Amino acid sequence: KLKFKATGKQVLDPGWRVVMKIGQGKSDDELPEFTKGERGPHTPDLQEKATQAPKPYTEATLLRAMETAGKQVDDEELRDAMKENGIGRPSTRAAIIETLFKRNYIVRNKKNLIPTITGVQLIDTIQNEAVKSAELTGLWEKKLREIESGKYDAAEFMKELKQMVSDIVHLVRLEPSIRRIDSAS
Repeated sequence: KLKFKATGKQVLDPGWRVVMKIGQGKSDDELPEFTKGERGPHTPDLQEKATQAPKPYTEATLLRAMETAGKQVDDEELRDAMKENGIGRPSTRAAIIETLFKRNYIVRNKKNLIPTITGVQLIDTIQNEAVKSAELTGLWEKKLREIESGKYDAAEFMKELKQMVSDIVHLVRLEPSIRRIDSAS
């Protein structure tokens, strides 16, 4: 009879990781789920620990995250499309952050950028995960490059965008639990 020992993690409650989109995939030290009544020669040693949320963004770290957003995209073709640009262009990123301030989605606490209740409610309201992802930006960048090279029709791209916006607005209006988000929240 041989004894083996394995240690690892099992995320029971993703907590802040849901908001930050961290730890979506399985890590090497994540254990398979044990089910009640499971038999076998294992005796799990469970330790209860708490994780720490990542540090809040500063303007500098948010600008850098926007610049390198493509690195988090799983699809290789979309990641390549975003490699040069990330989210926004260098000339527009600061203005995007300024818009977040003006719309009361974030506030500055010392150097840190903190989401407001309004900002959190907005993200919670958006049910379409693609809209909240860097993948969508990558897809748009890919299509814009194809338009530049004459491989994709600009009118077709605009038609797709209009349809997507229409679909999202329709879904938001159908959802009874969604209420109006006021910037005064």
